[in-house]
Amino acid sequence: MLVARDLKVLLTHVSTDVFDGSKASPCDETDAPQPLNVYGNSKLAGEYFVRFILDRFLVLRTSALYGKAPCRAKGGRNFIDLMVELAIERGEVRVVDSERVIPTSTRELAQRMVVLSGCDSYGLYDATAEGSCSWYELPRRFFSLWHQGKPEGRSRRRVSR
Repeated sequence: MLVARDLKVLLTHVSTDVFDGSKASPCDETDAPQPLNVYGNSKLAGEYFVRFILDRFLVLRTSALYGKAPCRAKGGRNFIDLMVELAIERGEVRVVDSERVIPTSTRELAQRMVVLSGCDSYGLYDATAEGSCSWYELPRRFFSLWHQGKPEGRSRRRVSR
């Protein structure tokens, strides 16, 4: 970060989990952060550090990232992969319904990063997709689409919440 400052180059910081997910509508740049845990607090601290040290920065707040590449930090799985594993293993999954997220594709985030990096408007940006759902609604919708797309003749494991 200090090198970015000394060289006067743009630094992009991607942040997540700085909100508690309790707001009924999507959060934006003007909402006060309320992290739920140590991870969220560390991401918020990173935001503040970047904003304090640098003049040329983008802090991009995103949510519930998904994409083709596996997440190394999560053993190569993403949230949906985990839900599928649990559904197969247990026949059902249990997920909180009280925390809202905005599922955002890594492709969409990357495209937004490219566009913003070409601007001179530095600062804090919301970098999420549109719409929102709870952590419960996300796998429920996925399983609904998954079952609809299965060819006839293949077994369909009933998956409840």
